[in-house]
Amino acid sequence: MSIFEFSSIIVAIVVGLAIANVLDKFSSTLKVANWSNQGWFQSLLCILVLTMMLGYFWGFWGMFYDITEIGLLEFMLGPFISVTSLYLISVFLPIPRLKENSTDIDAYFLEGRKPFYIIMAIFLVQSQLTAFYYPDTTSELLVLLFVPLMLLGVKLKTIRGHKIAATVPIALVAFITASTLITQT
Repeated sequence: MSIFEFSSIIVAIVVGLAIANVLDKFSSTLKVANWSNQGWFQSLLCILVLTMMLGYFWGFWGMFYDITEIGLLEFMLGPFISVTSLYLISVFLPIPRLKENSTDIDAYFLEGRKPFYIIMAIFLVQSQLTAFYYPDTTSELLVLLFVPLMLLGVKLKTIRGHKIAATVPIALVAFITASTLITQT
């Protein structure tokens, strides 16, 4: 087995656990009584986090597939911190699980938003530093534009402010996805 195959097992297991956490929380957003007022925002946030996790997993294969040797420090500073951050993002995603029986998910979101946004900002910066370090990859400066938005999420104190701030990255991701699909056809 190559070093890529060994490291991809660790990455796959941790990312799989993170995706399971997010899907569990996503299912609870769909069962909210007044979904059109409360649950849509949290559902959209879950979809955004799931897309980010799948994008990282797909990018991991592209970034490390040809690597034949990687030192422990390089692995710790690169993929290990990234997948640890992804797992922590899934744990700190401020959405109650079905077992927690929280009636106001907006209040739950506002109480637990700070660690989620801080870990998201750390993940975004660290993933771009990792991409910058390896010679066959390019870092996306567009991703770093989301860091101030994550830090803004720490400061916002109303759910309405979060909903407004979330429409910007979601619209941007939709625009990038649409333009990519158009250029590939």
